Amino acid sequence: MPGTNASALATDHARDLDRVSAEIADLEQPPGPAHAEQATRLASCRVNRASLSGDVSEMRRAAASVDAALAWFGPWPDLCYLRAGVHLKQHRLADAVASLERADGLADSPDGRAIRADADLQLGRYANARRAYERLVAETGSWDSLARLAHFEQMLGDPERAEALFAAAADEITAKELRSYAWVETHRGVLHQRHGRLDEAEQHYERARAAYSGYWLVEKHVAGLRAAQGRLDEAIAIAEGVAARVARPELAQAAGDLLRRAGQLDAARAWHGRALAGYLESASLGEVQYHHHLAEYYADVEGDGGAAVLCAERDHELRPHYATEAALAWALHRAGRPDEALEAAHRVLASGVRDPHVLEKINAIQASVACAR
Repeated sequence: MPGTNASALATDHARDLDRVSAEIADLEQPPGPAHAEQATRLASCRVNRASLSGDVSEMRRAAASVDAALAWFGPWPDLCYLRAGVHLKQHRLADAVASLERADGLADSPDGRAIRADADLQLGRYANARRAYERLVAETGSWDSLARLAHFEQMLGDPERAEALFAAAADEITAKELRSYAWVETHRGVLHQRHGRLDEAEQHYERARAAYSGYWLVEKHVAGLRAAQGRLDEAIAIAEGVAARVARPELAQAAGDLLRRAGQLDAARAWHGRALAGYLESASLGEVQYHHHLAEYYADVEGDGGAAVLCAERDHELRPHYATEAALAWALHRAGRPDEALEAAHRVLASGVRDPHVLEKINAIQASVACAR
């Protein structure tokens, strides 16, 4: 295109990656960070870039840089908060809380309480999590506190209130926070899609795309929407593009799942092999954030119910909440252990979960057991 340079063609996401990379390069200039504030800024940029890229190995390296800064400068509050956030992403909930407690007063700050509430949710302490989210919304009214409460309502409360809270969160975001706006709009789309409102989901995904172009998180969900709309070829093209660009094994599995659904078995096997390699690499390094995905992979791709149960049990031990309980119920079902699967399914329902995706599998387990009796 005449008169158009590369920067003009770059997406918002690509420009942000370049900007953060340049800031990291500047902060890494010898002799390196001279004090805790500089070290925190560098570590924060590395974590931010890893979150932007979605690259699992990059987040691993970013976490190591936070640990190195903590070892050198001690429990600087911003470093402790940063480490707690990464621990939470990696499903190390006790470590997340312990990181907060290293710095005086951090665990009781609004940011610290938000992370503790997120940990409570994943530990099945639903009443504690709800109270904390409600209090944070009342105290701060920030977009992220509204979004946290919206997610809780989406999964365990009132989906209509969830939509209202997500809308309020979007209204709180400034023009300088377009990635955050895209994140909220994407999750509004997910809420509508899971309840079968595909046109509304489309609208929110398109808002997210318009606000912050090139964001792999948005495209991942657009691929799922296209599949739900019956536009499987488009779904596959988007999913493969995202999986090729972003080094996350769950994205490779999503591409493989769509290809298998389309009957393209050789291509599906290639993506599934890539996904399994990523999951197993993570597990070999002592990481735990992919136990849930491994359980689903073994149950639905490999048809290995025994392996699925082992992974689901490990995950549930660490995070005893409705989603891990549902994964365990499904794994037991696939392993041919109907009575145990039904008991786990009843525990899922007792949690009050409202998510249609979870309930669909629970209903399938109940129907299968009923038919067998």
